Amino acid sequence: MISVRVSRGQLLALLWTIGLALAACGGGTASTTSSLPSSSTTSTVAPAITSTTPPSTTPPATSASTTSALPATTLAPTTTAAPTTTKAATPGTATLAFVGDVIGLIPNIERARQNAGGEGYDFRPMFDRVRPLISAADYAICHFEVPVKPEGQGWTPRYVTPGELVTAVADAGFDRCSLASNHALDRGAKGIDATAAAFDAIGLGRSGTAVSEADAVPDLVEVNGIRIAHLSYTYATPGHEMPRGEPWRVNLINRKQIQRDIKTVRAAGAHYVVVSLHFGKTMITAPDDFQKKTVRWLWSNTDVDLIVGCHAHVIQPIDHRGDRYVLYGLGNHLATYPGGPITTLKAQDGLLAFVTIRRADDGSITTDRPSIIPTWDGRGDGSYTIYDARDAANPEVPADLRKQLEKSLRRTRAVVGEYLMATS
Repeated sequence: MISVRVSRGQLLALLWTIGLALAACGGGTASTTSSLPSSSTTSTVAPAITSTTPPSTTPPATSASTTSALPATTLAPTTTAAPTTTKAATPGTATLAFVGDVIGLIPNIERARQNAGGEGYDFRPMFDRVRPLISAADYAICHFEVPVKPEGQGWTPRYVTPGELVTAVADAGFDRCSLASNHALDRGAKGIDATAAAFDAIGLGRSGTAVSEADAVPDLVEVNGIRIAHLSYTYATPGHEMPRGEPWRVNLINRKQIQRDIKTVRAAGAHYVVVSLHFGKTMITAPDDFQKKTVRWLWSNTDVDLIVGCHAHVIQPIDHRGDRYVLYGLGNHLATYPGGPITTLKAQDGLLAFVTIRRADDGSITTDRPSIIPTWDGRGDGSYTIYDARDAANPEVPADLRKQLEKSLRRTRAVVGEYLMATS
């Protein structure tokens, strides 16, 4: 017999997910309530607008003409602490990693509360299977979709997540996240401030929202001698106007602003410019006209090097003009989407994309062909563990899980098959 507590959790999960889907990630509200306790927040700390150098790492082997292989993850129990490995940097070469939406919603928030024994939240186990893969990159970037819950606010009606998810993202090996999304203003300026405080408290980089006009100025990070700028923009903040007198709070997809920002970071010394765009239609694999026109315009009118997309919550294709790539949609990395008439099973699929860039002695930059590890957000067992979908071929994986991974792998292969990494 199902206990009252479990059935309540299932009901909250269903109602919350339906609310998110009906909003189409367009700023809609959820009508559920929750008794989840508040997570702690820290005071806002403005980030220094200076270049930083991440720890030296050894990137996964990639090349412009071949796909590379990383070992399939195993199902042996892992600790939640970040691995302590020694990595040797290659000057003038850097491998960047990108994933799609990281979203804290009632189902995985409740699981994180259980992981922490009811005291706070622990999302770290959800990243155990992919942590070694993410940590293999020199610099890893995620898309953090919803704001951190400000102190004193409740869990509804707009979307919000505990600050502990930020800690888990850093623990998983990410160095930075894009924050510009259609949910960025769901909790107003206080939500932006609480999110920035959580990121800044642990030194995690961020782009796309700001706590002040000075904070909105793009910064640079130096990775193996390559100065990289990461910019982040969203198509809109539906249902929310920009706070009065603070147009810098959330970056919108405005061609003139993006063009101006790219010129600014180039003048500041950026060798390589990555633009994250929150755009597209939810649950639709094919890029829409706005996505394609925006990308073509950026290719023709700016010197952006790499474009990375999110928001559709499903995997979208990869395209390029020369060695300037666009990853239209990375799908979900951590979410709680079920299959059904509102959302689809493909909303559980994601891309862990590796892009290696090289700076020659003359200062010229080249971008290798992206290499993809397919992921699957394993909500089926209730742990919300993120799996490497290539483990569909691992005989040590339980048969029922292998079936789910194989289906996910098949869906992903149909969209970006030529870019997938092989298993070892």
